[in-house]
Amino acid sequence: MTVRLYPMASGRIIKIVGQFRYTLALRLRHPIIDPAEITRELALDPEHNWKAGQPRFTPRGDPLPGVYRNSYWISPIIVNQDSTLSHSIADALKLLKPHKSFLEAFRRSGGSIGYFIGWFSERNSGALLDWALLKSLSELQIDLELDFYGGPDRNVIDAEQPQ
Repeated sequence: MTVRLYPMASGRIIKIVGQFRYTLALRLRHPIIDPAEITRELALDPEHNWKAGQPRFTPRGDPLPGVYRNSYWISPIIVNQDSTLSHSIADALKLLKPHKSFLEAFRRSGGSIGYFIGWFSERNSGALLDWALLKSLSELQIDLELDFYGGPDRNVIDAEQPQ
């Protein structure tokens, strides 16, 4: 069996054995909120964040012209690649349900909340997101943001695994 290892920018390596692999992250954007407030409320550490009005920088830390127009906060969700995408989203939602009133106020004040899904596959693949999961997402006003990445990946490492 061939196992593919995908080195991520964060230093994590994701393994894929089956049809596709995925990453999941919670992403929030807001016109003015301090991202530290999101971190405090959700008790999650962001991978990246910035506050509206702060000077802009490249991912390497080099300054860019201008300032950020909106606040931004993103935190990766650790997923078990042996679990279905649907199951991983359902597990992540359980962590957010206690924060429903914060999320509602965040939305009302102009913010957006979404689960960012990075979907990696070299061939046709699919997943079922059933109505109950979609209802739970809707109740918390959480969008799904899917980015599909297909074809050979230059950062892929093939590793032979004994069967």
